[in-house]
Amino acid sequence: MMFRLIIITFLLVLFLQSSFADNAIGTNSHRLAVQGAIATGGNLSIGLVDYSEKTEVGVTISGTVNNASRHTKTATPVVFAGLRKALCERTYFAYGINFADTLGEYHGKHIDADYTVGPYISLEQMLTTNIMLSGWIEPYEFEYEKIHHSSLSTHNFFNAGGIAINYLF
Repeated sequence: MMFRLIIITFLLVLFLQSSFADNAIGTNSHRLAVQGAIATGGNLSIGLVDYSEKTEVGVTISGTVNNASRHTKTATPVVFAGLRKALCERTYFAYGINFADTLGEYHGKHIDADYTVGPYISLEQMLTTNIMLSGWIEPYEFEYEKIHHSSLSTHNFFNAGGIAINYLF
């Protein structure tokens, strides 16, 4: 629980620091977006993202329900924050940190802890004034999992990524 709090606090500090930097240089043009994404393994998610010229911070959620056996029911909220750099007029390079926490039951066993944390890099292309396509990869990911008295820590390299479509307001 303490690790989760530290990660969320870090992401909040990163966002606030970059927001204040935007205000200091006069580029405070934030746009809120609704994001639909598909990530590694076919996980579909929906969420909200705040974009500025130099920063991004977002929260998404995905879930799994196994209707055949009704023994798997999970929800995975994801929080991410990062910095953006314009490559040209409508294309951005972004990098930051991603934190996901899976809650629920897996094969009838309660998930005590299951979180992943790691950096991400992405390319974002504005297709129109309001629609943006983005793709990302996570070059490294740490995962800790504890299900029914059994725990496991893993380190993954280039194991996760995805593609998203954003509608910006």
